[in-house]
Amino acid sequence: MPIASAADKISPLRNVEGKVLDSNDNAIPGAIVYIRDMNTMKVLNLFADNSGAFNYEQLLRSTDYRIWAEYKGKKSPEKLLSSFDNITNLFQVRLRIDTTK
Repeated sequence: MPIASAADKISPLRNVEGKVLDSNDNAIPGAIVYIRDMNTMKVLNLFADNSGAFNYEQLLRSTDYRIWAEYKGKKSPEKLLSSFDNITNLFQVRLRIDTTK
């Protein structure tokens, strides 16, 4: 019986979870979270729940993604979820939208 290596135990998928917050750390329920696959340029849309939280569990390990949030015409800075980050299967992200402008 062959011995499983560490590479055999790595899932091909990753998860991202986080919160959309304003500049005072208040949750922004209903904010739209965008996740762009940098290979295909397709964009997935998620909605933040009542606590500003979001979760997506189908990110390919071999792909880079850009993630940002928008609410009432205002946008958070984009963050990169890199395929080179091999340490974790879970990206935890805080997306901040300055709603005071």
